Amino acid sequence: MRSQFLMTLALVWILLGTGMAMAMSSAGPVYSGRVTGLVDPYEPLMAYLRMVDGETSLHAIAIQESLWTSYDRVGRDHCDA
Repeated sequence: MRSQFLMTLALVWILLGTGMAMAMSSAGPVYSGRVTGLVDPYEPLMAYLRMVDGETSLHAIAIQESLWTSYDRVGRDHCDA
């Protein structure tokens, strides 16, 4: 009975935890200006990171742009439908 409880608890924790993490996720500070349309308080930091990316490759910048492109494409596809 104890092992059944622990297995059930682990399964529920994994499934509900994953579901809640996806449902409650946010855009994060990197995309705040793009999502809200307001002045982006993080733009000076992002400008600095893009400058550093020009000198030394930062994978984070490429990944952020890739994620935004994917999000933007999905949004346009839903609007066209």
